Amino acid sequence: AQVPVVVQAAEGAGGCFCCFGLRRTSGQTYAYNHGAVAVNGDEAAVLAEIFERYLSGSSLLQIARELNARRVPYAPGIENWNKARLMRMLEDPRYTGNGEFPQLLSKERAAELKRIKAARNSTAASSALTATTP
Repeated sequence: AQVPVVVQAAEGAGGCFCCFGLRRTSGQTYAYNHGAVAVNGDEAAVLAEIFERYLSGSSLLQIARELNARRVPYAPGIENWNKARLMRMLEDPRYTGNGEFPQLLSKERAAELKRIKAARNSTAASSALTATTP
């Protein structure tokens, strides 16, 4: 997959929810000091899958249904995936290494996601307009 895992969270490191795939840790992590943002390897793998499936033509609804069927957790205690959550993830600039966040998605892949999203929205809007025009 195109999404590299930059660092792994320390074994048993606690932390608060930062964004999917990342945790603000309270313990030491590889190459980061106390309190830094670290990659959650399991979530980063799911994130990579989401990006790749969307780039390969899967709809947000298809991806959400598959993640729900597999009972993949979105956050601790939350297994409910939906199109809005997925879209926020696809649009989140933190995954490109913005500021203090490690890079999980290249800027090129993020631009590709944006182009595909715009093309799909344009096609959907065009189809909706055609369907409502007498």
